[in-house]
Amino acid sequence: ITFEKTPLYMFVPKAAHRIKSTLPHTKIIFLLRDPVERAYSHYKFIKSRMMKRFKNKNLRDKHLDHRFEDFIQKDLRALQSTGVIPFDKNDPLALVKLDEAWERYTKLKMDRGASAWDAVIGRGLYVAQLRVWWKVYGEQRKEKILVVKSEDMRPKEDGYIHLEDIFDFIGIVGGKIKHKREIHHTDDFGPMREKTKMKLRRFYSDFNDALEELLKTTVWQDPWSWNESLEKN
Repeated sequence: ITFEKTPLYMFVPKAAHRIKSTLPHTKIIFLLRDPVERAYSHYKFIKSRMMKRFKNKNLRDKHLDHRFEDFIQKDLRALQSTGVIPFDKNDPLALVKLDEAWERYTKLKMDRGASAWDAVIGRGLYVAQLRVWWKVYGEQRKEKILVVKSEDMRPKEDGYIHLEDIFDFIGIVGGKIKHKREIHHTDDFGPMREKTKMKLRRFYSDFNDALEELLKTTVWQDPWSWNESLEKN
């Protein structure tokens, strides 16, 4: 068994077509992280890379003078200009419109650079990305694609990472492995502002409801336990 990991494959629509045609027997596992935490981690990674890239203080200050909220607003404008938002989950044509808008959005981002480095919010719109793969794989998706929460890949209290679903999916015996490596943490830029966190949770909420509908399992009902905090705020 050979493994390969590239998060950008999920974001790039062409990747689904190319993987299916070139490697038709490949099984694909998507790890979905809390999109709000993912966005902030994405931002911190970019900032950390910039700090290492720009040795000159003046250049560094120029390129690093962006708050997380600035990155958010820039990407929200791109999502709006391409029609990804506003998203009305109650509109019967909402998903059809989303598919068309998502194609425009990814083209915009990929034309700017192969890494889509500033798609800090868009990369967390999992339902839009997975719908591309669902269309490409059709009914084969049931045996070729597995979707897992990234948080479930963390070690439990017993020190093991429990991977029963993944082991069954790829057809190997076992179910848990001993965790030996430290969890990677990007350079600390302080915690996310609570106001920003709640704003993003509200933004992603309807998209996550559509994700639950796509995956058709209660596992993805309020997958990151946001509902209580959203009701309070």
